[in-house]
Amino acid sequence: MKALIDFLQSTAQTIRGIETEAEIALHQDKDAARYRAHMRHKAQILADLAQNAAAFLQDVPEPRRQAIQGRLEAMSQSARRSLDLDSTFYMSALLYPEDHTPGTPNDLEKWVAELARRG
Repeated sequence: MKALIDFLQSTAQTIRGIETEAEIALHQDKDAARYRAHMRHKAQILADLAQNAAAFLQDVPEPRRQAIQGRLEAMSQSARRSLDLDSTFYMSALLYPEDHTPGTPNDLEKWVAELARRG
């Protein structure tokens, strides 16, 4: 379980860094194309998340493995949909509920923290 949590924490940090770079591109540099590229990168990482996490699930006992795998698949599927639609807005909204407060953890960060607490 520790390897899975480490992988997901690393992924969440990578995504946070991409989002930070995207915000700089859009708001400071006024570079919409670079912002869009960062959002596509974020969405691609999430689209591949379930597949990339599969190896870390082997040691997780059932039924927990199934629940985790389902959540990963849902995140990946949503990201694939955003890429299929080619919607920058949808890509930017991945991991964020409508009532999200800027500066607070996104859904992936919250979930990883929850997994770490449960061990």
